[in-house]
Amino acid sequence: QTQSLLHLYIYNFEYQKREYYGSLKLSKILNGDEQLFFEAIASMIASRIEQIRAYQRLECDTQAKNSFVSHLSHDLRTPLHAIMSQTQYLIAYENLSDTQLEKVGAIESSANNLLQMINDLLELAKVESGDYALTCKSINTQEFNGTIEHIITMLEPLAQADGNIITFIKPNQDIELMIDKKLLQHILINLLSNAIKFTKNGEIHIEIIFDKELIYLHVRDNGIGISTENINRVMNIFTQIKTHDNHVGTGLGLALAQKYSHLIGATLHLKSDGIGKGTTAVLCFNTITNTSNC
Repeated sequence: QTQSLLHLYIYNFEYQKREYYGSLKLSKILNGDEQLFFEAIASMIASRIEQIRAYQRLECDTQAKNSFVSHLSHDLRTPLHAIMSQTQYLIAYENLSDTQLEKVGAIESSANNLLQMINDLLELAKVESGDYALTCKSINTQEFNGTIEHIITMLEPLAQADGNIITFIKPNQDIELMIDKKLLQHILINLLSNAIKFTKNGEIHIEIIFDKELIYLHVRDNGIGISTENINRVMNIFTQIKTHDNHVGTGLGLALAQKYSHLIGATLHLKSDGIGKGTTAVLCFNTITNTSNC
């Protein structure tokens, strides 16, 4: 024998077993140290091939998942819109009693919540597939404040229903940002909605703080707070943290806010001193003088 063969075995993800892939043929017999060296090389080659295959499989799975979510979400939105239009017709044009109005209103509210979840799934699929195209423009202090005030006006009825008060401390410095305004709105809606959802009869403060060329937007509440062990988990997609009153969300809002933040070149993190001590979401972005994704 004048040759040495080193066999490669690669993991087959579809059948979940290792299979023979091929061999490395060397033109001479190896001694002990050489054999160990080339076996290590063969192992590295096999591992790299497995990584390539795993990445390709993940890419295909992600595309299939996003396509499924997109098609399913579109199919679900049609009957939901029909339900909402019928409930709105009943509320507006039928002479319903107070009890009937309450029940129809509950149906409309549930359908609206479900529609929001579906829209979040569609947005998530769009972001993960890389199909979202940034549309950046320069916004000044007035536009920035207007965006926040518009979102507060939109969500204030939800806050008031839970006995919450929202306050906005306007910045005392000029702001100039190059940013995708639509994504900024999505982030703020998710952060404020999350604060409202987990605060009862409390206060929610929105404040902007400057530090050199960085802008920090704080959304602070005195709600149920987050435990130390969960603070790093809540932004993981579909992660649902149970509260003392068994209130759980979809696990999408904060995950979407974080993904949107990355798209606009910002960072988002949460702070909490523990259960019952409130939560602060901090969104940090550069001023127009710094580089960003826009």
